[in-house]
Amino acid sequence: MRTIASLVLLLMVQLVSLSAQEMEKKMDHGFTLKELDTFHEILHPLVHESYPKGDYATICSHLDTLLQSAMALEKAKLPKRLKGVRKEFVAQSKVLTGEVKELLTLSDKVDDTIFGEKFNDMHETFEHLAELLR
Repeated sequence: MRTIASLVLLLMVQLVSLSAQEMEKKMDHGFTLKELDTFHEILHPLVHESYPKGDYATICSHLDTLLQSAMALEKAKLPKRLKGVRKEFVAQSKVLTGEVKELLTLSDKVDDTIFGEKFNDMHETFEHLAELLR
């Protein structure tokens, strides 16, 4: 009976440990704003998988979704504790939306080098927004 109780206790400790690891993983990219999280979920694989491979077709196929998400960011309500950055956040979220719109118009008009640079600019704007909320 003691062996069973010890096994149950060991299993419980491991489950708690796994839950803590999952929560820590979420905190790495979890943002204080749902709309920012949503944008990041779309952007992350594009930045870290598609962009390094020069897979601009995949990036282009997600631009409409990124645009919808960027537009939602413009309308997002910031928590009261972040009211000091609201003005800059609103301005930068409009810049982000404009950059995604520009990518949509440029996708079939410019070479990959220019498109990649513009995509990187948009990513940097996102990073700035994320930093404002930390």
